[in-house]
This record gives sequence, structure tokens and C-alpha cells, in this order.
Amino acid sequence: MWQGRPLPCFIAGQAAALRVKTPNPEMIWGLLEDFDLQRELRALLRRQVQAELGCQGISYGVDKDKIAQVTDTFVGQVQQGLGNMATARIDQGEPPAAGEDGSLQYVRNPQGTALRLLSPAEQQQALRQVHQVKKGEMPVLRHPPVAGKPGVDVRGEKVEPKRPPEDMGLQAIGGPTPRGRGWWPPLTRCAART
Repeated sequence: MWQGRPLPCFIAGQAAALRVKTPNPEMIWGLLEDFDLQRELRALLRRQVQAELGCQGISYGVDKDKIAQVTDTFVGQVQQGLGNMATARIDQGEPPAAGEDGSLQYVRNPQGTALRLLSPAEQQQALRQVHQVKKGEMPVLRHPPVAGKPGVDVRGEKVEPKRPPEDMGLQAIGGPTPRGRGWWPPLTRCAART
């Protein structure tokens, strides 16, 4: 506490900011004329900031040099009569990295995309083409999903990506079966690219 007011720490998402402000800069200016009181005020401000960080649970990535810079800026501004407040970001967590969804690459289709995703003209052109597939040849390449990486917030708590990456598989297709019209079972074999 200084002048009966707490020094606030603001937490917004993955960052914490510090604002040091006095409602009475003239009184502080009077204290700062004495070098010993000035040194004591700087030390008091730093201790109060550390105590407030502890109360807020902020422990990851705190920049102690930035805290010293904010308190020095505040004291310097008040001493020179240039202002009564100093603010800076003193902490930043690590945001989570998003994963990458799995995908299917249709080797025989234009642009390697699924037939249903093509324009009507491209669908008609693809449907007119007949490709012979040799044994062991894969007409579809499956690209597996890539997992994201968790982050850390300013309190040192793990932050997971917003959603896990989705896997992509082949669905059952309609068409004639050896016993007549019906559904083929889902395709399970395709080349996996790792």
C-alpha cells in the first residue's frame, strides 16, 4: 500500500500489466527531494509490486527489470513534475499453438480435392475420366493431424489449444456391390504421409 491505496496488477489473457499512480504528486514530489526517502520509496514500490504479484498468483515470465523500469519511470516523472502515473506490461505467458487438422489428398482429382468439393463443371469433367488403378497404388493420401502445443499463462497454469485437431477419414461410398445395389464398407486403407 502507498498513500492508503493498493498498487493494482491487471491481468488480461496472457499478460499482466503494472500501473503505479499517485493521486497526490505534490506530496510525493516533496518526499523525493530527500535522496534517502527517494531510495526507500523505490524499494517500497518494488516490494509492494512483488507482494501483489504473489497475491494474484502471477509467477510465470515476470520481468523484474520491467518492474524496476516502471517504478523508476514513476519516480522520475513525479520528481520532474511530468506526470503521476507509469504503466507497462511486466509479464507475458506463452499462448498455445493450434494443431493442424488431418486431410485427404485425392491424387487423381484436379487440385487433389474431394469430388464433392469441386465446382459443377470440374465434377462433370472428373466423372468423365476413367482411371485404372494398379494394385498397391493409392488414389488417396491421408495426412494425419498434427497435435497443437499447450501454452502457459502468467500464473504458470497450462493452457490447452482451443480445440484438438480433427482427423480425416474416408466415408462409405454408394454404388453397386457384388450382390447388387448397396453401400460399400468404409474405406480403411489409404497411404499415410508422415
